[in-house]
Parts: sequence; C-alpha cells; structure tokens
Amino acid sequence: MDYIKTGLIISTIIIFLSMVFLEYDVLSVNTIKDVFVIPAFIINVALIFKVFKKNKQNSDVV
Repeated sequence: MDYIKTGLIISTIIIFLSMVFLEYDVLSVNTIKDVFVIPAFIINVALIFKVFKKNKQNSDVV
C-alpha cells in the first residue's frame, strides 16, 4: 500500500504545480497540459487499476 500513498503524493504535487504555473502564466496551457496534467492522469489511472486488482484478489480469496 506504500506505492499508493507515494503515487498520490506525486500526483498531488504535479497537479499543484500545474495550478501554480497557470496562475502566474509561467507556461502556456498546452505545455502545462502535456507536462503536468496528462502524467498526473496516468499516475491516477495506474493507481486505480492497482487498487481494483488488489481488491479483486482479496475478494477471490474470501
């Protein structure tokens, strides 16, 4: 379960950085989307699949 906590922290930091960069117009919207939002989405989807896979394995055992 430690990888889920680490992944959520990384994803939260990525999303926070994208909001800060958008607020101060440091980068363009397309760059922020490509560099920050899409990787955060990929991290979250990977974590969701791991959680569902682990829950499915636990329910098969019971």
